[in-house]
Amino acid sequence: MSWRPIALAGIMALLLQGCAAIGLTFLGAGAGVAADTGTSHTLSGTASRTFAAPADQVRRATHVALRSMAMRIAEETVDGDTRTIVTHAGNRTIEIELQRLTAKATRMSVVAKHHVLMRDRATADQVIEQTQETLDHLYARSPKGGEGAASPATAPARERQ
Repeated sequence: MSWRPIALAGIMALLLQGCAAIGLTFLGAGAGVAADTGTSHTLSGTASRTFAAPADQVRRATHVALRSMAMRIAEETVDGDTRTIVTHAGNRTIEIELQRLTAKATRMSVVAKHHVLMRDRATADQVIEQTQETLDHLYARSPKGGEGAASPATAPARERQ
């Protein structure tokens, strides 16, 4: 038996000690889907969800959700079918990407950056959750985003202005 595999395993254990994300990934549980929320996560700290709603409705719901969390939009850009919204909360920079997949499906990806290497998954999840709740409220959707969605014309009057 060679000493190299043992030495390599020892070095990796020392270098990766305390890094639960990498350890969980080796066990197959690091980059999955959050329990029953429909939000997926990557190892880079990005939270994503696909909404069964047009991009304009998701954009409007995102704006309302950010406002409800006292997050002001610092920048908003559009590149083809992708809209990027940047906001700040405390010492975090939140980047939200809305990608039009079809006329009735929009993917939201959120990363909340805290310092240079740190990512705040809880804040990213909350942006997605608040957007979902706002979308459900504005367009009278069922909690799972199913049938019965109201048209923008039937949305509350304060949101149509």
